Amino acid sequence: MKIEMKNGLGFIAGIKIDHVIAGFAGRHEFPDCSNFIFENEIANVNNFIEIETKCLIFLKELFKDATYHGVWQVCIDEDDPSGQTDAYNLVGKNKLGTLAIYVSGLTQVTISIVNACRTLGIIPILLHYDRDCGMYVPQFVI
Repeated sequence: MKIEMKNGLGFIAGIKIDHVIAGFAGRHEFPDCSNFIFENEIANVNNFIEIETKCLIFLKELFKDATYHGVWQVCIDEDDPSGQTDAYNLVGKNKLGTLAIYVSGLTQVTISIVNACRTLGIIPILLHYDRDCGMYVPQFVI
């Protein structure tokens, strides 16, 4: 699955993506991504407070012009053996936006980004690289 572009907007599985980021610049190739939280290596990958603070500041700036809007609820089709999501319902009006996150392999940064998303009311969608198909596969954080 990839980010589909329609009228200048990005979508994953029919869900509008407000922004696309990756934790690190230059670590891997990330299609359609020019927003990176870290430009250089992290001195202490276990300094969670520093990492989460940087993620929170970065995302606040990225979503500074956003307004709260409806939330997509993911529904799994249990009859589909592939386990892919195929239906979404609009629920509530309490989220700031949707963020696609290319996962680059450093778990501490990925969790820090997800924690910052929860704090700010941002819906994260993790994009994991699948070597078998050569594409990124979305994982919805619910």
